[in-house]
Amino acid sequence: MVGRFLFAAAALVLAAAVPAAADDAAVDAETERLAELAVDHLFAGTERVLRVADPIRIAGAPYCGKDVGAVLGVFTLNDKTFSQFGADSPTFEKSLTRAVEKRFPLDERERIAVVAPGLPAAKAGLQPGDVVTKIGGREVSKRDRIHTLKLDDPNAPLELTVEREGKELVVPVEVRLGCAYPAQAWYGNDINAFAGHMGKLTGSYVFGGMLAFASSDDELAIVLGHELSHLILYSGGTKRSEADADYLGLYLAARAGFDVTGAPAFWDRMGRANPYSNISWGFYAHPSSPARAVALQATLDEIAARKAKGGALEPDDVGERAEPPEAQSGDDSEAMKQIRAGALAELEQKRERLLRVGYRVRTGGAALCGDKTAPALGALLARRRDVLFGKQKEAEEIFGVVDEVKVLALVPDSPAARAGVQVGDLVLAVNGSDVGKTQDVYAELRSARTQPPKLGLSRGGQRSDVELPLVAACPQEFRLIMRGSFDPTADENGDDILVPEGLLRFARDDDELGIVLAHQIAHHQLGTARLVSSADEPAADKLGLAIAAKAGFDVSKAPALLDRMVAEDPWKLDTGKRNYGRASEHIGAAERALTVKSASAALLKGDP
Repeated sequence: MVGRFLFAAAALVLAAAVPAAADDAAVDAETERLAELAVDHLFAGTERVLRVADPIRIAGAPYCGKDVGAVLGVFTLNDKTFSQFGADSPTFEKSLTRAVEKRFPLDERERIAVVAPGLPAAKAGLQPGDVVTKIGGREVSKRDRIHTLKLDDPNAPLELTVEREGKELVVPVEVRLGCAYPAQAWYGNDINAFAGHMGKLTGSYVFGGMLAFASSDDELAIVLGHELSHLILYSGGTKRSEADADYLGLYLAARAGFDVTGAPAFWDRMGRANPYSNISWGFYAHPSSPARAVALQATLDEIAARKAKGGALEPDDVGERAEPPEAQSGDDSEAMKQIRAGALAELEQKRERLLRVGYRVRTGGAALCGDKTAPALGALLARRRDVLFGKQKEAEEIFGVVDEVKVLALVPDSPAARAGVQVGDLVLAVNGSDVGKTQDVYAELRSARTQPPKLGLSRGGQRSDVELPLVAACPQEFRLIMRGSFDPTADENGDDILVPEGLLRFARDDDELGIVLAHQIAHHQLGTARLVSSADEPAADKLGLAIAAKAGFDVSKAPALLDRMVAEDPWKLDTGKRNYGRASEHIGAAERALTVKSASAALLKGDP
């Protein structure tokens, strides 16, 4: 009888969760508003990047050969800028272009969009919206790049003719030569940056996640010096080239006046935030974070010694340098072990947070999952193959996992905790069936929804069997993956939910995290976990908010949370089906925003 009641209640919620299609005019207005937030975010990030990167470009001029130009401290764009990055997304391109055009018109000409304080353009009085039409009396051509002006005579005074609100002004500008490789912010929650020689797109790009992670301009300078060094050296893709870029980049940042003494500590933090960076082969062939910290300390010692002698701050020719410390000594120093231990401790905190909030969502919102429930475990599980292929020793040392399914975290007073399960236990069987994968454990729990689950455990080599109290929960379990995105997705079997580490950084509190997790549970309950179309999103928003509210989370934070997500990932403005690999990113943001506002307001009023 209870099961029938829950099913009926869930059916009513699911029926109510399908909102009427939003008015086209309202969706258009919401698209404009969200696109303006995304442009504000890009411009604010780029101003910070320019403030740091352009002095480093100037300091690097002696090492860039003929690839130098006048550094103004500006970011420019035209009516085709967003199409270059749109990845076949007309919504992204058009909505962001329209958002910029609310500030100033766009055409085929490069127009100044951002002016960084303290640099030549700001000192000369150039403003956002200005178009440079002449350089020293010469008409600007399509080959001219305003952020890296090539000058006929770099020693002559520079006058720029600019068009501003239909009038021409002649503006004298200070000439500061620097490397002709601009830098800017870009969208994305990854703690990362990249650089490349890509024709008109040549330069350095810093993701929003890195801008948030770099707590000071001095730390950001370490990153931007590294990326500029790749462009100078035309390097990348090997541990040696990364080490060379670290070496030269630290010198460039120091030459520009930034305090780089925190570089080892910065890479210590990076190693804590991204355990993968503590593996010597790493992603993109980077040296491990511990090895980078050791090598950078050696470079700092070299810089300090040269400063003490009063000589020029000149780096050695990287082609003549010895192999970096990692190649000589490996990753076995005490300092490296401490960084890895810190990474594991931080990872454990993330696991515990995900488990705690996820358990609360699943159990608190169980009534809205109808008859689609499963016994709650209250434990976070993983095995080596869930996080890493190969490197068995490093898997346990850095991630705390082994070949068997291991208990990594427990919710106090949860069924597992009450049954005596402990962190570190190995799960060998569920309800009498042997399990080899994490997914097997969850599948066995779902297959016996109304029975108290029995676990076969191994602790210290001793086998034991325990029975857990029966607590109903929404059936999807959460598994932490080390990705920078903030979008949970369905696993390969479509039953469980993969939660990227980036979401735990992006969600400012448990309310925000609970809202996002409940949204993905709603997709599973509605049968739309594969996120084929934006049409699937509003219903999941409405049901997800109901689940989050039922579990006691403050759903009034949902509208602002979605705004921040779109500002960092404006591809979410897309509608319709996705066809280029981004279908997991919860699109249709404008209609979603309208639904979230109305649904959260209704829940706060106590409306069903």
